[in-house]
Amino acid sequence: MNTRHSGDQSNQQRIRELMMAQLDGETTPEQDADVALWIRADPALQKEFEQMKALKTLTRQQRPDDLPAEKWDQYWLGIYPRLERGVGWVLMSIGALVLILFGSWEVAREWILSPDIPLWIKAAGISFWSGLTILLISVVREKWFLHKQERYKDIQR
Repeated sequence: MNTRHSGDQSNQQRIRELMMAQLDGETTPEQDADVALWIRADPALQKEFEQMKALKTLTRQQRPDDLPAEKWDQYWLGIYPRLERGVGWVLMSIGALVLILFGSWEVAREWILSPDIPLWIKAAGISFWSGLTILLISVVREKWFLHKQERYKDIQR
């Protein structure tokens, strides 16, 4: 590499970029040799490089602290988190239900009005989808009933 250490501002910027790249393992052996040459030639640059290495080591060792369970319990007792989640689920469910019903209606209308499909196939399809819908409603109703009867839902850990 023909870049040598000097007081030139662009050269200083290039040296710092290569030092950071070396710390990240993104340099070639030739660039590593140039960085080593520059660091040996300038004690201030050597000190800066050591600080960069120390900072990288420190940031790799840092781990976010987990919030204590008591703080989470206190958070969930507030009205806003419960209200936000409840409203979000209701709006999402209504939107999904409307889209599913509309899509089902369009598919069923095309399928039922098609002259190419025999009547007995149409009847079997209507029977299948009706049974599936009734079973789905039954399961949802049962889950809702069990949720309302849950004895331990208000128990805090």
